[in-house]
Amino acid sequence: MNDVKISVIVPFYKTPQDGFDSCIESLISQTYHNLEILVIDDCSGYEWFKQLDDVAKLDPRITVVRRETNGGLSAVRNYGLKICTGEFVVFVDSDDVLHHYAIQYLYENILETGSDIAIGGLTITNTYEIQGLDEEQIVNVHIYDTITALEKMMTNSGFGSTACGRLAHKRVWESNGSPFIEGLLHEDLASTWEVVSGCQKICWIDANLYYYYQGGQSAIHSKTVSAKFCQDFLFALNNRNNGVSLKYPSLSTAADYSNLVNCPNIYIYACDIDNKNTSLLIKKEVLKLFKKSFKSGCAYPKSKRNQRIKMMIFKFEPSLFCLIYNLIRKIKGLRK
Repeated sequence: MNDVKISVIVPFYKTPQDGFDSCIESLISQTYHNLEILVIDDCSGYEWFKQLDDVAKLDPRITVVRRETNGGLSAVRNYGLKICTGEFVVFVDSDDVLHHYAIQYLYENILETGSDIAIGGLTITNTYEIQGLDEEQIVNVHIYDTITALEKMMTNSGFGSTACGRLAHKRVWESNGSPFIEGLLHEDLASTWEVVSGCQKICWIDANLYYYYQGGQSAIHSKTVSAKFCQDFLFALNNRNNGVSLKYPSLSTAADYSNLVNCPNIYIYACDIDNKNTSLLIKKEVLKLFKKSFKSGCAYPKSKRNQRIKMMIFKFEPSLFCLIYNLIRKIKGLRK
């Protein structure tokens, strides 16, 4: 069972110690032991050396690699793929946590189902606590073909576009050269669909194996949003949905539905950009994509009622949609 080496690629950039410690603890306590844990520092600076050196001493399976220039998350992941020595690869962000059984379950299900990639369930959390798993969750395994998996990815039906917590053979990740577009935010949204499109059989374990930490510093929760955040979001959305539609025409309606679901979110973020001219330009591009996708996207047979209501409000009055959104967010904030 532990004969095959699995590489865990952990990009690091100035991660707070409590989150990083929780991440590393979850990796060294995995029930699957034959691991290569590559912590790749994206030029954090000298003040982070001790924290990284201390982590390297915790377990002989941990290797800390320091990059001389800062390249961003995609560059670190691509570099990790080049230097890792494992037969299989999984990516973990340095402030996220894996369930102790995660890698074992992912690998076992690849072997048992003959899948090209195994995807674990992901839960968003603001703590580092790991929940238990019961037997009903573990046996809740689904096998999808390429088209079904891409549809679920685009419509966020079960699993989304994140690269984290997905186990695949190294050659699967490298099937399109360097899989992650460098210099881009929302790199997973733009890139992971191509990895999945190269898989004939996709295994999804419907259990929380990956804990995605979302603290107060994320762009989604920040009071100010950068123009690049919105521009890259729009680019990544177009890159994925256009790419899927061209390669799999039967999924074009699902791709347009995905545009309708995501465009209002980008519009809301664009409203918070300090430079009003830039904000206006991005909002125009968002509305252009929304209107282009509206007829086809509304015909998507699996659309959800609450999403259809949001789409109709946004189509007829984007400013009213934003007002309602901010009011709901304020009410939810008061309840906490």
